[in-house]
Amino acid sequence: MYSKIKLKKIKSLKLKITYIIALAVFLLPLSVTNVQAIRLDQTKWGYYETIKNSNIPYQNLTNPKSQIISGPCWAFADMATLEAYLSKMGILEESLSEKHLLNWANKGKNSTGWKIDITRGASNTISNGYFTSWTGPVFEKECYYDIINKSFSCQDESITSKYHVTGIKYIDNPSEEDIKKAISEYGAVSVGYYPGNYAHAVSIVGWDDKNSKWLVKDSARYPNCYSWLSFKTKLFDCQCITSAHKNNGNEKIYQHDEFGVTRMIKNEYQLIVANVFNFSGNEILDSVMINGYGANSNLEIFISDVDSNGHPISDENSWQMLYKGNIPYDGYFTVSLDKKIKLLNKKYAIIIKISKGSNYDEGGIGCQALKNDPELNLGNTINTNKSFILQDNTFYDIQYDKSFMDADLKNATLSIKAITRNVSM
Repeated sequence: MYSKIKLKKIKSLKLKITYIIALAVFLLPLSVTNVQAIRLDQTKWGYYETIKNSNIPYQNLTNPKSQIISGPCWAFADMATLEAYLSKMGILEESLSEKHLLNWANKGKNSTGWKIDITRGASNTISNGYFTSWTGPVFEKECYYDIINKSFSCQDESITSKYHVTGIKYIDNPSEEDIKKAISEYGAVSVGYYPGNYAHAVSIVGWDDKNSKWLVKDSARYPNCYSWLSFKTKLFDCQCITSAHKNNGNEKIYQHDEFGVTRMIKNEYQLIVANVFNFSGNEILDSVMINGYGANSNLEIFISDVDSNGHPISDENSWQMLYKGNIPYDGYFTVSLDKKIKLLNKKYAIIIKISKGSNYDEGGIGCQALKNDPELNLGNTINTNKSFILQDNTFYDIQYDKSFMDADLKNATLSIKAITRNVSM
C-alpha cells in the first residue's frame, strides 16, 4: 500500500525554470503587425488599446505597465491576468500593485517565506501562493511600483487584500483551442515562452485567427504593452484565474500553505489526507479550497473531531460528509459545501478523499514543502499536528511518514484551506 504513494515536483512550478528578461528586450522596437485600426480610449483606468478584428473583448485590456528592469515579468504577467479576469467580471475598481507581490516574495533571510529579490526571475508558484493565501492583491495606489529591492514590511503586511482569489487553473500542454477557451471564459492566460536564450512571461488576452497570432500584454514593451505572438510559439507554465471576488470583510481563511504549492502527493487508486485547524468559533464553515490534481477524479470532503493527540479520528464512520463531487481541473479550486457547519472554538480536521474516477490519471493534492531549496525558508520548527495522511486505517503526521516522503523533505503541509464566515451569536 505504501508503494502506491508518490511525491512529485510539479513541472509547471519548478523554480529551476525562471523568467529572466534580457535587457535587449527593452531596446527592441515594438512590432504590431497587420493592425488596421488602433485607437486609444481614455477611461478611468488610463489608455486601453482596442484592436480591430481581434478576438478580444474590450474589458480585458487593462492599463499598460512597465517593469523597467529585467526580472519581475512573472509578477506583471500574473497580475495582468488577474486584472483581466476581474475586469471581465465587472469588479475591477483600480489598477493592482505588482510591487506588493514583489515585496512579499522577498521576505529576507531571517523571515519565513520566499527570498526572491526584484531582479531575479521566479515562477508562478510565488504569485499563486500570494493570491490564494489572500495576502493580496492590493491597489497600486497603496504600494506604488519602483525598482528598489525591498522586503515585505509591516506597512505592506497591514494592507488588506482587496480581492479573494479562489480558483487558478493550470493548463498543461495547451492547444490553441484550450487557450482561446480560457480567454473567452476567464479573460486572460499567463504564459511563459522563450523569445531567445532566456525565458519571459506575458499575459495572453486575445487572438487573431486571420494572422494566427496571440494578443499579449507584455510589461517589457512599455509604453505600448500590447503586441502579437505567433500561435506556433511554444508556451509553458500556462494558467488562468477561474474565480475571485471582492473582499467583503466577512471571510476568514485557515491554511498551512500560505507560500504556495511546491510538490504534490498522488495515489493510483485512493488518497485520504487531512489538515487540522484550531478554529476561533462563532463562524460557519462555508467552503474549502484545495490544490488538487486529476480532473474528474472523485472528491469527497469531510469534517471530524481530533483525538487526544490532535490527530484526525481515523474511523470513517465518525466523519461528517460535507461535499461529494469531482475535481474540476488541475490547480486551485474552491468547493462551496453542501452542508454548512457552525464551528466551535476548538480543533477540527478537514478530511479530503480523492479516488479514481472516469479519467485514467492519478488523483492527488498539492503540498508546500522544502527540499534543499535556498529560496524558500519555512523556519526551523517542524510543522507537526497540521497535515496528515491515512495509511492502514490510521492517520499519520506527514512529517514522520517517511514511507512516501524523501528523508530530507522538511516542513511539508497540505494545500487544504478552510474558508469561514462570521455569524452573530
